[in-house]
Amino acid sequence: MVNLEKFLPISELSELFAALAEDGESRLVGGAVREILLGHKPKDVDIATQVLPEKAMQLLTQKGYKCIPTGIKYGTITAVKNSHVFEVTTLRADVKTDGRHAEVIFGRNWELDASRRDFTWNAIYMDLQGNIFDHFDGVVDLKNLLLKFIGDPESRIKEDYLRILRYFRFYSYYPNILIDEPSVSACKKLASGVKNLSGERVRSELFKILSSPYATDALILMQKQEVLIHLLPGCAQIDFTTITFSENAVINLAAILKLSGLKEDVVDNIIKGLKLSNKEKAQINNLLWCIKLSPQDSKIKHNEILYHFGADAYSDYIKFVKALYPNQDIYHLEGNNAPKMPVTGTDLVNLGFAGKPLGDKMRELENIWIEADFKLSKKDLLARVMG
Repeated sequence: MVNLEKFLPISELSELFAALAEDGESRLVGGAVREILLGHKPKDVDIATQVLPEKAMQLLTQKGYKCIPTGIKYGTITAVKNSHVFEVTTLRADVKTDGRHAEVIFGRNWELDASRRDFTWNAIYMDLQGNIFDHFDGVVDLKNLLLKFIGDPESRIKEDYLRILRYFRFYSYYPNILIDEPSVSACKKLASGVKNLSGERVRSELFKILSSPYATDALILMQKQEVLIHLLPGCAQIDFTTITFSENAVINLAAILKLSGLKEDVVDNIIKGLKLSNKEKAQINNLLWCIKLSPQDSKIKHNEILYHFGADAYSDYIKFVKALYPNQDIYHLEGNNAPKMPVTGTDLVNLGFAGKPLGDKMRELENIWIEADFKLSKKDLLARVMG
């Protein structure tokens, strides 16, 4: 039995469980239970319940919880009270799966609900008194840090190929995980199935791996099991031990793409396939452009990067260079204050420039200013015009 007081907002949870008890039993499940058993305070609190989703919303709303039908088709609602967020999902069973989506029916059978989950670690239930309900020996596996699928690994993966990436994501998050050979072999055998997943789902899991504490270990294992080739074609042979990964997934991905030496069109296809946001695309393209412009020595024109892309991008660039060259001293500017072009369009208008000649002359002066390491004054530049 576990004392939950130091791990969870017991007051709000007790009220939630009491409200749902009118129509069925509820238990903590998944990551919340896993983290508590490992002695960590969970970030997310997932609750499994016998209560149907519409009824759960009704009961919780009456008790002052704000309820959001986040995934009501699959039995999931989000309940919020006093800034505490709880995800409540009705017990269910899969009727039909196609490797991406599932058709489900709701039920009240705890073991049946547990049997459709991915890993034994995630099929452990706990009530608010700290009592454990474990149908697939997940507690023992968690204690031994043995990560394994429930039942037949191939069957679990074929229900949803994203589970392959989830397996390696867990491997990237916890140290010293023991490899379950049947589980890893199934991931390797069925790895091509990840190509059927949406780019958004792949991006979400891949970015979680890239920003995890043990990303290097996970990527090496994915490389060995021939999974990575289906996610980042052309990047499967690089030496990940040469990269110092940070918590920034975008910078880490840019470092991998740089180290791979891929042509621009291949990089573009990878970026498109992962359905990155416009901001993430720009961030990666800027970093790859900057690293081509400037090798990692003290003579590089840092001011040019700062001027073209701004302080945030320059900060990313320094992290990017440090990720790629962790054993070298990296020169960087102090203060991150972008230089300001001393000549303005108004200055040239006053000298009689207009239209296209005005724009051409501004670009010419800007290039001269940049080539001079941003040291020419307004007077110096205007002298070029007058001369």
